[in-house]
Amino acid sequence: RRRRDGGNSSGDEGDDDAPLLASAGADGVVKVWRHDEAAGKWICVSTLDHHKMKKRTAARRSGGEPDAPMRSEDDGMDDEGNEEGEGTEPPQVYALAFVEDWCGPGNPHQAGAGMGEDLLLTSSDDYVHLWRPTMGGGGENVLRDAEGGGAKMRLDRRMALRFGHMHEANWGVSAQVDGASWPKKRSRSRDDDSSGAQQQPRAFGGDRNPDNLVFVFDASFCPSNGLLGAALSDGTLRLVNGRGVCVSLLQLPGCRAHITSLAWDETGTRLASTIATSHVILWTVDGGDGRGWPRSGCAAVLEGGHDYGRPVFGAKYCGGPNQDLLLSWGVDGKMCVWDARSTGQIRSPLSILVSDGSFPLYAVDVRERHETTPGGVDDDAQG
Repeated sequence: RRRRDGGNSSGDEGDDDAPLLASAGADGVVKVWRHDEAAGKWICVSTLDHHKMKKRTAARRSGGEPDAPMRSEDDGMDDEGNEEGEGTEPPQVYALAFVEDWCGPGNPHQAGAGMGEDLLLTSSDDYVHLWRPTMGGGGENVLRDAEGGGAKMRLDRRMALRFGHMHEANWGVSAQVDGASWPKKRSRSRDDDSSGAQQQPRAFGGDRNPDNLVFVFDASFCPSNGLLGAALSDGTLRLVNGRGVCVSLLQLPGCRAHITSLAWDETGTRLASTIATSHVILWTVDGGDGRGWPRSGCAAVLEGGHDYGRPVFGAKYCGGPNQDLLLSWGVDGKMCVWDARSTGQIRSPLSILVSDGSFPLYAVDVRERHETTPGGVDDDAQG
């Protein structure tokens, strides 16, 4: 992506319009790359090692220390001598995206005002992290590459969101900003234990997740309404505002399968989620005046396009300025087109564009002909 207006509020210096690219691996490492026009290549300017951060956090908590602010140059604890982190597995990074116009605590969201921050969003197991980029501008904050030249980027964690079981306070979402966390967890009493059978979360993890950890399979921020949506392994969608408050929990009764992805439309009033059972769910989100809690509800359940019982990996709104269509794709190698304004129970898609079971479809993107090019010329006018 290219940064808005040639820069952002984080104080970048140098070639601020240089494109940025983020990548993530199975080892829990996220890297941010910047294109060097002079060298004609992509250069890694920042690295986030979620595995080392996980071990460091575990070590702090075992010692009774509060969580410390995180940054990209913090390598966490060395592998040697870190007894707390010996058995930890690399966290799963399923969500990775650049976020524009994020309005955090003390900065109320105003759609289109451009008053927010440009951040990097990552996930790790049951966490979503929001990172603020800063290019090295002098002093000890300047990071150098292996050859000793070229200022690199530092990423400071702006906010961390942890997703727990939905019966907990704030629908199971806890937020951390600069080491302070909320909501505060109260200590369990004997009365809590006596009635615990009624409060136990249902099992959803299966053999691969016996501890019922609420994995984040996807996360997406909508600048139109200021809400961050998270698709979770317990079959829920949770919408969180910039203050870390979970303002809505979306779940279909009887749906126990995990949600694999979510997609906002451009207006922030429609949301699509894909399910491991081959279904696609359409939701409506009415934010009202933006001061209260949004009203959300299920608009349609789409089925019949993908092979039953096989996961759908993603969805995307398209179909002109009004985004009247929805694409979906999955492990069955199919890409389906749906009426994005459907209501009720839909038994079949408008069309199946691709159907090849020899390979899965992991990701799809679209550039529509009605979109305006950087030069201000409409693609339709170009023929």
